[in-house]
Amino acid sequence: MKRLLCFVTGGKEQELGAVLSSFFALFLLMGSYYLVRPLRKGFFTRDFAADDQAWFSIGVILLLLLLSWILSSLYDRVGKEKIARLWFAICAISFILFGLALQSDVKWIVGAFCIWSSVYFPLTLAFLWGSLNRCFDRGQSKRVYGFIILGATTGALFGLKVITPAIGFENWQWILYTNSVLMLASLALIEWVKKGFDRKEPEGSSPGKESEESFLTKLAQLCKNRYLLSVAVIMFGLAFGRQVFELQSQKVVENEISRSAYHQVFPELQGKMGFEVFRDLKNKNSQVRAQEIEKLINTHPDLLGENTTLASFSKRYESFRTQMLHGSRKYVDKVWTVQNMLCIAFLLIFKSSVIQWLGVRTILLLLPLCYFLVFTFLAAHPALELLMILHILILTFDYSLNNLGKELLYVPLSSEANLRFKPMIEGPIFKLGGAGAALGKVVVDTTLIQIGLAAFTSAGLLALGIMVTAYWIRKVLLVSSAEFQTRSFAA
Repeated sequence: MKRLLCFVTGGKEQELGAVLSSFFALFLLMGSYYLVRPLRKGFFTRDFAADDQAWFSIGVILLLLLLSWILSSLYDRVGKEKIARLWFAICAISFILFGLALQSDVKWIVGAFCIWSSVYFPLTLAFLWGSLNRCFDRGQSKRVYGFIILGATTGALFGLKVITPAIGFENWQWILYTNSVLMLASLALIEWVKKGFDRKEPEGSSPGKESEESFLTKLAQLCKNRYLLSVAVIMFGLAFGRQVFELQSQKVVENEISRSAYHQVFPELQGKMGFEVFRDLKNKNSQVRAQEIEKLINTHPDLLGENTTLASFSKRYESFRTQMLHGSRKYVDKVWTVQNMLCIAFLLIFKSSVIQWLGVRTILLLLPLCYFLVFTFLAAHPALELLMILHILILTFDYSLNNLGKELLYVPLSSEANLRFKPMIEGPIFKLGGAGAALGKVVVDTTLIQIGLAAFTSAGLLALGIMVTAYWIRKVLLVSSAEFQTRSFAA
């Protein structure tokens, strides 16, 4: 049995405990996230417009900057051993509170949930990998990380296809409570791995000593380390590309889901009143929405029926909102299910020997090259079916090989880099990429509209995405070169 496990995991006999525990820690954490992620998508689609996404991205980066400053300060006070425990506990409690608060269906609470559920996970995942990277050296990581990352894809499928159907998507508050339990179970496994397998600090790889410096000072320290700065640029480019795709595709997805919900709930109005009227109502708060519905009833009694009341129509409109919630969940469920199955296939095919043969550079180049291809297709305004295929393609490379290559970049670094600077890179700097794409869209749209080229706003954002992706590729080529690594670590 041990020989079989060693063959499957890539680990040696004495490493099996750490490898399997790391696998299940990631399995539980990703399972918990894929309980929350469809809810976030569903709530956003139900209550907000696709165009609001850019502003939400800006809100996410502002909150991440604040949290990173707080966590960086706490790192000095509570120490590296307690900071991850504290963060996991805060996140677990927050979702219990959201499970209670969201039952009120207040729009600002829904917005707060959408922002928080976008913020917490990058920091949580960074803490998990920061802890695991202290337990495996570079040689071990090349052998076992492919198997450990399988925990992410299988955990995601477990959350989507086992736990959510078992609880029922309509019982979303219990989904949030279950998320908290799984997060704490993941933390327990991380702590066990750290106690038994924490390795000695690598020499000459720390960006700086622990101190009482401010967040900005620590950010300046990160920028002075050429290796960490290059990794940060790669993460920025990844987030920028993701957000460009989301901004370009969200409107198409929203329209298709709205049209489908409209046909289901208001079949008698097809061809008489556009679905856009009902789609835009969902962006209003409950009071304004009631006023707009009353105006519709009074303005179109011939279409809606003379006996239609505010209460009866509002009830039907709530059914429309519910269909929007479920339609969004079904779309992302289909995308993420296929993507995670493909990720499992990729990680099983690309075992340790293949990964070492390909090298980190090749693995990290696949995703940005894929984005070049996807941006080209987006310029042609694809239908929803092709959009779904493109979405699956980039997510598959992102969450399998790119994730693996990214983590291999951190392995030679100290625990300070992994627990103090890694959350900064994969938290605010990563989200800054998404916010940068959102701000880029605002600037490009405003500029082109002002000069009379409104028809080219979509192409303008895609061109911006291609330029950032090109710089992302340049940094991958730099950071993966042996000469650059030698100079960086020597410094």
